[in-house]
Amino acid sequence: HAEYLIANSNLPGFTQREKGLIGLVARFHRKKTPQADELRERGITDKQFDCVKKLSAILRLAALLHRSRRTQWTAGAELKQDVLEIELKFAGTKLPPEAKKISRNWDLFTSAFGRPVAFAIKQ
Repeated sequence: HAEYLIANSNLPGFTQREKGLIGLVARFHRKKTPQADELRERGITDKQFDCVKKLSAILRLAALLHRSRRTQWTAGAELKQDVLEIELKFAGTKLPPEAKKISRNWDLFTSAFGRPVAFAIKQ
């Protein structure tokens, strides 16, 4: 639904192709992981596919963190020896439910960024 709305909206400054890519990011940021074959049928290049995968993974993490807006958290990311290290620290004595959802999406980051991703969720 979001993909259709974005692709068919009047967004000045974006070409129809760019709106289509933005729509794909919106589509895949929730549950489903983008598949290369499915997007190639739509004429998406490998470079565009990589971009959609990475932006979808980042948007998914941002959406999960936004849902925990009642909880204070800090984040940091660092690339060390081909491993992307992401650390999330939550305030309080108990981890919010979003922490489990975030940990279930680690494989999406590994797939999207083509390198191991080390997540650390701490209190």
